[in-house]
Amino acid sequence: MKNILRPFPYAISYCKYWIRSANAHGYGIHAPFLFNFTTQVLQDKKNYYAYERLKNNPAFNKNDLSKNKIKYQQLFFRLSHYFKPQWILYLGDLCLMDMCYLLAPNENIHLLMVEEIADNKKRLDVPNKQIRVNTINDLLSTPIFLNTPGIILYTPTNNSLCKEISYLMPHINKKTVIIINHKDLLDSSIWQQCASAPPVSCTIDLFKIGLLLFSDNFLIKQSISIYF
Repeated sequence: MKNILRPFPYAISYCKYWIRSANAHGYGIHAPFLFNFTTQVLQDKKNYYAYERLKNNPAFNKNDLSKNKIKYQQLFFRLSHYFKPQWILYLGDLCLMDMCYLLAPNENIHLLMVEEIADNKKRLDVPNKQIRVNTINDLLSTPIFLNTPGIILYTPTNNSLCKEISYLMPHINKKTVIIINHKDLLDSSIWQQCASAPPVSCTIDLFKIGLLLFSDNFLIKQSISIYF
């Protein structure tokens, strides 16, 4: 009986998200950034040059090439294309496909690796330059991390917020974006914990993915759910 009932909390969570969501065309989203983000990223239907090359990468697991999964991989590409990061750091579980789509818009994007994090010990077969530091604390003396736009991709390994995110958040520069992957599998209180963190100026809930922004373009803290 327990296994039968397990999908219901997930369905209820999705229904709550759907009710909160702004409509799919961006109307009613008055902040200029959020309107541009909705129309230029979420609703962008362009067939980018890299999509076909990435989809045919022989290193990818064919089980990850379903239409729904590709939808989110292509969103990663557009997020990177839109925010124009100079570096990307991943925390938690490593998915090669996620990283390749984030790195694809520009071969000059640096991949930051932290040796003390298990998955960061792997060397990814990507053309981008990889910068390695020994500990998470060493990032705080790395100029590219402190002073330039970047993306942190966090894929939870369990139903908790990793200590690295909590540690880094007070030090993150305002041009950083944190992508929380598989947000739908986290307890809602963890997302609320992220959204309420003092440095965070805007959260965007896409159900399966959550974005934390630190930009000072927002005069007051914004929290919005957008249908995707």
